[in-house]
Amino acid sequence: MAAGLFTATLTGPAVSATAQKSFIYRCDDGTVLTAGYLRFIRLQAARLTIDGKTIVLPQRRSADGGRYARGRTQFWIKGRSATLTRQGKTTYCETN
Repeated sequence: MAAGLFTATLTGPAVSATAQKSFIYRCDDGTVLTAGYLRFIRLQAARLTIDGKTIVLPQRRSADGGRYARGRTQFWIKGRSATLTRQGKTTYCETN
């Protein structure tokens, strides 16, 4: 389910990004997260908000779908479905 189309600009000393879309995902383990996709000058990233905490995951190479990861957290999307891996545990998620 799309939370709505929005545009926001994030700025900092050496960073500028534009968020273009936001989606709400519901996962099999009960996690509900909001994912916003960002475009930096040379980088794309996903901004996830889970349990009131926000993390930004840089896009990684993927043979299929969009994969975003940092450390032990990975969010891999394809169409309306996704898998979220945190601390070695993976759950299946969907958006409408």
